[in-house]
Amino acid sequence: MQKGITGTFLMLVLISFRSFAQDIQFSQFYNVPTYLSPAFAGSAHTTRFTSNNRLQWPSLGNGNGSSSLSRYTTSLFAVDSYFSKYRSGVGLQFFRDWQAGSTLSTTQVGLQYAYELPISPKFTFRPGLEIDYVDRSVNYSQLRFPEDFNNQTGWNGTVEPGGPRKQFADLSSGVLFYSDKMWGGFTVKHLNTPNQSFQGQGTVSKLPMLFD
Repeated sequence: MQKGITGTFLMLVLISFRSFAQDIQFSQFYNVPTYLSPAFAGSAHTTRFTSNNRLQWPSLGNGNGSSSLSRYTTSLFAVDSYFSKYRSGVGLQFFRDWQAGSTLSTTQVGLQYAYELPISPKFTFRPGLEIDYVDRSVNYSQLRFPEDFNNQTGWNGTVEPGGPRKQFADLSSGVLFYSDKMWGGFTVKHLNTPNQSFQGQGTVSKLPMLFD
């Protein structure tokens, strides 16, 4: 029992050292290859369509699961194809994420390119690049702040819908080695560490690089 607790603690410590960025993760990661790495673009050597939807913690909130603030929903649609004449794969990816209902929303559109280079009769090397356009917004109408209340009537109901928006470009790259029996690779997301701050006026909140 003690060994199990110690092992779990060490695992959590190691994870804390390498987890510098928060990105959406799909439990069926093998069904979203181009989301894992742009090096997978065109890897099927045919035209491929991918669609995934994730609903997290739907029962949190007011106890009966009806509170929209309890919902964390993510939808992804991707298409990629391979052009044998150029040994190239091209992919297009559309990503939509709603956190706490629609309090924080993210829309992301990405273009991917990968080049296929045989390095031996059995092994192939694929480098890939991705550029994304990201649009994020905050809906203040679902949030409550201290200044929204008074001692006489409680909440004054003056919160207006909408909120700030932020757009930025996001760059990623990856490499993939594979054969008929195995594959492995390495991906770096947020290469340009984009500023995702909503506040403006020189306020900087950079999105750290993610190594995977």
